[in-house]
Amino acid sequence: MMKRLLLLPLIVMTLWVCGFAAFLIWQAQAVVQEPGAKTDAILVLTGGTNRTHTGLMLLAAGQAEHLMISGVEPGVTLENLIALYDFAGPIATILRNHCCITLGQQATSTVENAIEAAPWIIENNLTTIRLVTSVYHIPRAMLMLREHAFDTPVTWVLHPVRPDGTSLTSLRHWLVMGREYLKLTVALLIPPQLVK
Repeated sequence: MMKRLLLLPLIVMTLWVCGFAAFLIWQAQAVVQEPGAKTDAILVLTGGTNRTHTGLMLLAAGQAEHLMISGVEPGVTLENLIALYDFAGPIATILRNHCCITLGQQATSTVENAIEAAPWIIENNLTTIRLVTSVYHIPRAMLMLREHAFDTPVTWVLHPVRPDGTSLTSLRHWLVMGREYLKLTVALLIPPQLVK
């Protein structure tokens, strides 16, 4: 009996490590889906490098009619973002004159990103959305979006962004990966409707 009790934590840890390995392999193989294809909208989830810049560039390139950047700091405006990313010339003009850019300023977590995006999806009758977020964030983001933003059928086109300075020898990289995988594990174990 005691041996079985001691074996259980070892089995759980082995499964967790195997899952972490699969998580890392998926990231290494993840690519942008349907590059160049136009969708109804682009949804950017803030929180990592290159996400917002990528979303704005995709919009300026005409790959969608609508853009939502969820999780923007309160008080930040489109002009602030244009200045921050040093957009100029035609790109800046397109962004300034664009009809359908939404800056979501309520969300502070992935769950809140999904909740914030849901009414935007419904109000604009969106059926195809390009999701722009960090490659490591996509599995958990999709889990939350499927639960909280699926009142209407949506086809998601994944657009993984790779953070600057990613290195397998960087302690920070492994801390980020470990923390994200832990969050994903919790999200998988707890029903999404209970996660707030």
